[in-house]
Amino acid sequence: MADGVSEKLASDALRWRFGNAYYSFLREVHTLVYLRGNGLDVRFHPLADALFRIDSWMDDAVFSIWVASENFRHEK
Repeated sequence: MADGVSEKLASDALRWRFGNAYYSFLREVHTLVYLRGNGLDVRFHPLADALFRIDSWMDDAVFSIWVASENFRHEK
Protein backbone atom coordinates (compact mmCIF):
# COMPACT_ATOMS: atom_id res chain seq x y z
CA MET A 1 0.00 0.00 0.00
CA ALA A 2 1.05 3.60 -0.51
CA ASP A 3 1.51 4.38 3.21
CA GLY A 4 3.73 1.36 3.91
CA VAL A 5 1.11 -0.83 5.60
CA SER A 6 0.64 -4.29 4.16
CA GLU A 7 -2.76 -5.32 2.85
CA LYS A 8 -2.89 -8.21 5.34
CA LEU A 9 -2.17 -5.91 8.29
CA ALA A 10 -4.86 -3.47 7.15
CA SER A 11 -7.33 -6.34 6.65
CA ASP A 12 -6.54 -7.79 10.09
CA ALA A 13 -6.97 -4.36 11.71
CA LEU A 14 -10.32 -3.85 10.00
CA ARG A 15 -11.49 -7.33 11.03
CA TRP A 16 -10.45 -6.57 14.64
CA ARG A 17 -12.39 -3.28 14.64
CA PHE A 18 -15.55 -4.88 13.22
CA GLY A 19 -15.29 -7.80 15.63
CA ASN A 20 -14.78 -5.44 18.54
CA ALA A 21 -17.82 -3.34 17.57
CA TYR A 22 -19.98 -6.46 17.19
CA TYR A 23 -18.84 -7.84 20.56
CA SER A 24 -19.60 -4.48 22.19
CA PHE A 25 -23.07 -4.42 20.61
CA LEU A 26 -23.79 -7.94 21.93
CA ARG A 27 -22.70 -6.98 25.47
CA GLU A 28 -24.96 -3.93 25.40
CA VAL A 29 -27.97 -5.84 24.05
CA HIS A 30 -27.48 -8.66 26.55
CA THR A 31 -27.34 -6.20 29.44
CA LEU A 32 -30.36 -4.28 28.18
CA VAL A 33 -32.46 -7.44 27.73
CA TYR A 34 -31.43 -8.76 31.15
CA LEU A 35 -32.31 -5.52 32.96
CA ARG A 36 -35.60 -5.05 31.08
CA GLY A 37 -36.44 -8.70 31.71
CA ASN A 38 -36.14 -7.96 35.43
CA GLY A 39 -38.67 -5.15 35.23
CA LEU A 40 -36.35 -2.14 34.88
CA ASP A 41 -37.32 0.50 32.31
CA VAL A 42 -33.84 0.79 30.80
CA ARG A 43 -33.54 2.80 27.56
CA PHE A 44 -31.03 2.72 24.72
CA HIS A 45 -30.43 4.74 21.57
CA PRO A 46 -27.52 4.45 19.10
CA LEU A 47 -27.17 8.23 18.89
CA ALA A 48 -26.71 8.53 22.67
CA ASP A 49 -24.08 5.81 22.45
CA ALA A 50 -22.25 7.47 19.55
CA LEU A 51 -22.39 11.08 20.79
CA PHE A 52 -22.25 10.76 24.58
CA ARG A 53 -20.80 7.25 25.10
CA ILE A 54 -23.88 6.29 27.08
CA ASP A 55 -24.70 2.60 26.72
CA SER A 56 -28.14 2.93 28.32
CA TRP A 57 -30.04 4.89 30.93
CA MET A 58 -32.96 4.68 33.33
CA ASP A 59 -34.54 7.89 34.59
CA ASP A 60 -31.46 9.99 35.50
CA ALA A 61 -29.06 7.03 35.97
CA VAL A 62 -26.57 6.37 33.16
CA PHE A 63 -25.03 2.96 32.41
CA SER A 64 -21.64 2.54 30.76
CA ILE A 65 -20.27 -0.94 30.12
CA TRP A 66 -16.51 -1.19 30.45
CA VAL A 67 -14.27 -4.23 30.04
CA ALA A 68 -11.50 -4.25 32.64
CA SER A 69 -9.46 -7.12 31.19
CA GLU A 70 -5.83 -6.13 30.50
CA ASN A 71 -5.66 -8.92 27.89
CA PHE A 72 -8.53 -7.33 25.98
CA ARG A 73 -7.33 -3.73 26.17
CA HIS A 74 -3.60 -4.17 25.40
CA GLU A 75 -1.75 -6.16 22.80
CA LYS A 76 0.75 -8.65 24.21
